[in-house]
Amino acid sequence: MTKPLFTNVTSTTATTERVRDFLLDLENITQWAPEISSLQNSEMGMTLTRIGHALNAVEEISVTEADGKIIYHSIGGKLAYDLEFVLEKQQQQTKISQMLHFTEPNYLSIPLSLVKPIIKQAFQENLHRLAAVVQ
Repeated sequence: MTKPLFTNVTSTTATTERVRDFLLDLENITQWAPEISSLQNSEMGMTLTRIGHALNAVEEISVTEADGKIIYHSIGGKLAYDLEFVLEKQQQQTKISQMLHFTEPNYLSIPLSLVKPIIKQAFQENLHRLAAVVQ
């Protein structure tokens, strides 16, 4: 796999099993990603639609679990990516690490270096929401 564009990290008091099960059910995504306005079943997994200004207003997403990682695969938008989640038990908490990898060339009309901080911040905010909701 390619080097991640970024890594975000947070913690929750939820067990690793609870976080794992929550992430594996794609229907839960609307609970921690408020910009998603609709989900529909598709051949790949789910088609999600976002409200507001988003790089991927509509995308196909599926989820897999491999090598201790939960991976959201996204295609069909301007950015095709894999979003990896790694869960680690640490004392009474679960550490959640999130890494974004592009899986195809991006089709942005502006340099990635200009939007990377915005993308990282948006994913970080959703990660913090995930940690709060899953408890």
